Amino acid sequence: RTELMRIGPAVDAAVADLGAPRVEMPLPLQSTLGLLCGGVAGLVSRAVVHPIDTLRVLQTVSTPAEAAKAAAREAQQDMPLKQRLQAAAAHYYDTASKVVADSRRVLRTTALTIQLGEVKANPIYDTLQLRDSVRILYRGYTTSVLGAAPVYGAYFASYELAKARVKALMPHENQRLLVQVVAGFVAECGCATLWVPWEVVRQRQQLTAGPPRSMVQVAADVVTESGWRGLYSGLGEYMMLWGCFSPLMFVLYECGMGFASSNDGAPDGASPSLATSFAVGCASGVVAAIVTSPIDVVKTRIQTQTPTSITQYRNMVHGLHEVFVSPRPVRLLS
Repeated sequence: RTELMRIGPAVDAAVADLGAPRVEMPLPLQSTLGLLCGGVAGLVSRAVVHPIDTLRVLQTVSTPAEAAKAAAREAQQDMPLKQRLQAAAAHYYDTASKVVADSRRVLRTTALTIQLGEVKANPIYDTLQLRDSVRILYRGYTTSVLGAAPVYGAYFASYELAKARVKALMPHENQRLLVQVVAGFVAECGCATLWVPWEVVRQRQQLTAGPPRSMVQVAADVVTESGWRGLYSGLGEYMMLWGCFSPLMFVLYECGMGFASSNDGAPDGASPSLATSFAVGCASGVVAAIVTSPIDVVKTRIQTQTPTSITQYRNMVHGLHEVFVSPRPVRLLS
C-alpha cells in the first residue's frame, strides 16, 4: 500500500509536465475508479511481495520454541548488545537465503546427474526440499492475494470520497498535503473493519507450521481462542502505525520534491520528472518505514499472539517497553 499511495503525486506531476488540463471527474466516478483500480493494484502487488511479507512476519514474531531458547540463554548469561544485533542479522539472513541455497543445490545436483549419470546424487529429494522451502514463503498466499482486492479497493474508494470532502473544507493549494494526510487517515478508520481481520488471519497463516490451513479454519481458531474480538487484535496499534506513517511519508515526500525542484535546473514552476517523483517517493517511504518499524513490530506481535504465547503484549506502550527495555534479544527493526 505504501507504493500505491505514492502513485497519485507522481501522476499529477506527469500530467503537469504534459500540459494537459486537469478535469475534475464526478465524485461517484472517482470512488468507483478508486475501488476498481485499487483492488487490481492491491491484488497484483500482494501477489508479488507476499514472500517478502512472509519473511517480515517470520522475522518479527518469535515462535514459542524460539522464545524458550532465548529465555534459556538469558538464564545462563546476559548477551552483549553486539551479539544480540549479530543474532538478529544472522536469523534474517538464514531465513532469506535458505531458498537460494536450495535452488543452487538442485541446479548442481541436476548438472552432476546429467554429466555423470545416476550416482549418489538425488535430485528428486533436493527438489522436494526446495518445494518445502518455497511453500514456507507462500503460506497464506491465497488469503493475501484474494483478500487484497476488496480491502485495497475499499481503502482507495474511501480515500477518494474523503479527499473530496476534506478538499471542500480546505480548498487552498498550500493545504494539499494536509488534505492528503487527513483523507488517508479517514480512509484508514473507515476500512479498519476489513483490513485488521484480514491482517490477523493472513499473518497467522504465515506463521502456521505443518499442513496448510485455510482462511476459514484460521479465523475459526482465532474466534475460539479469543472470541470475535480476536479478529480485531491490534486495532489501536494499527491506527497508530498508519497515523504516524502516512503523515511522515507525505511530509518527507513534499520536502524532497521541493528540494528536487530547486536543484534540478528546471524552469520555475515546472514539475520534477516522473523518475524524480518515483525516487523521492521510494526514499520517503523507506525513511518512514524505518522510523515506524518498532510500532509495526509491536502491532504484528499483538495480532499474532495467542493465549499460550510466552510474552503477552497488552498495548503499544507495554509492547514498546518490551522491545526497548527487555533484556531478551529482540529484533528492534524486524
